[in-house]
Amino acid sequence: MSYKDDVLAVFKRLHDVSWPVFCGKDYTKNDFWHTANTLDTCADFIIQGSRTWGDLPDQRPQVQEMIQQGYEYFLTVYKDQNGHGEDSPVVWWDDYGWWGITFTKIHQNFGEIFKGAKAPKITQADCLQVARDCWTALGSYSQKVNGSVQPPQKGPVAGGCWNHPPEGNGVQNTVTNGLFLVLSARLFQSTNEPGFLNATANQYLWFRNWFANYLQKQKECPLPGQQQGLFRCLQPGSTKYIVAYERPIDPANADYNQGNPPFYDKQLWTGDQGLLLGGLAAVLNSWEAIQPLPIIKQQDPTFPQNAKDMALWMVQGISWLFDTSTVLHEAPLNGEFGTGFAADYATGKGVMMRYLANGMTAVGLNSESYITSSAKAVVASMNTAHQLNFQWNKKTDSKIGTNESQVTMTDRRFAPTAQSAGLDALNAAIRYLGK
Repeated sequence: MSYKDDVLAVFKRLHDVSWPVFCGKDYTKNDFWHTANTLDTCADFIIQGSRTWGDLPDQRPQVQEMIQQGYEYFLTVYKDQNGHGEDSPVVWWDDYGWWGITFTKIHQNFGEIFKGAKAPKITQADCLQVARDCWTALGSYSQKVNGSVQPPQKGPVAGGCWNHPPEGNGVQNTVTNGLFLVLSARLFQSTNEPGFLNATANQYLWFRNWFANYLQKQKECPLPGQQQGLFRCLQPGSTKYIVAYERPIDPANADYNQGNPPFYDKQLWTGDQGLLLGGLAAVLNSWEAIQPLPIIKQQDPTFPQNAKDMALWMVQGISWLFDTSTVLHEAPLNGEFGTGFAADYATGKGVMMRYLANGMTAVGLNSESYITSSAKAVVASMNTAHQLNFQWNKKTDSKIGTNESQVTMTDRRFAPTAQSAGLDALNAAIRYLGK
């Protein structure tokens, strides 16, 4: 089979088997954000595939219908969660980040995705409105918490987003804040509205302040003992290789950020690295608009240098997540992250591959070998039914802490999530391997 044949077969499996698991199901079963993540993958499939292979007459209408189904599903859930004077009591707030980013992408590429469609029900304006609603929900709910939260739940770095109120086991984790950074930056790109630019700057500063206060001031980058702050150094010395923890920890306040799922020291996720790197790339791409903002001049007067340092150090650290054959592997999954939350964490490698090229380009580096090696490993590891695996290179992934077959049997979302993540890797390589 050609690379194109492999990708089309993987998409068919996702459309026929994986998509029904997520769309239209009971969102209280934690499927809501997975639906958006899968749509993001499929939008990339059509965008990248059509640019290399031209029209995709069978797959394009299927993705168009998936977007319509997802849109209707979102409206139902959003109205239920936000139409009764409550701040999304069941749906975790970071879910709106996934939906907002996905529909911003669809809005920005609407003509390409819906090429040839006869009067689609959904409009480009509908897609932008979904993104706006998601941005408002995640931002305003978090702002409300930040205006009232008190110790011990209050953290040492002002601002940032929450995935739920802290009294309801909510936390300020990397994924929620990375999502809001990417969403704000992309909405500014789409609209040029100052509110989105200010949100981008404020969210960037939340990361920057963790970076500057807990890492940058150290002359050398020490290996981690007990976690402090948000970033982990991967080797000692003056050359700094870092990755982001699942959530920041305040060594002076043991009760900060201890919500659900339970805190596990040293927990890392590839998706966090991808989102933060993608957000920093978007910040650097808009640096001329961000630099004059008063809050940037006050809190980060040397901007964009800190943003460049953070992005570069993260890119250097990302190499730790690839094996010696430059195939992406999952960081070790510990405690509940390797069992009860394994389906959520199975998205991580896909999220990384979705953002890797833009992130590395932003600091002047080439991602091609990482992308093509990982895509070839995905193809080599899939079974005869074109179902993809969580582990892409089993020779090096044998100690990641997740029993793939066991989790597949106990969580119906695990195999569909692995399929979506693998297709993300294949999408990223279409420009290289699909010619």
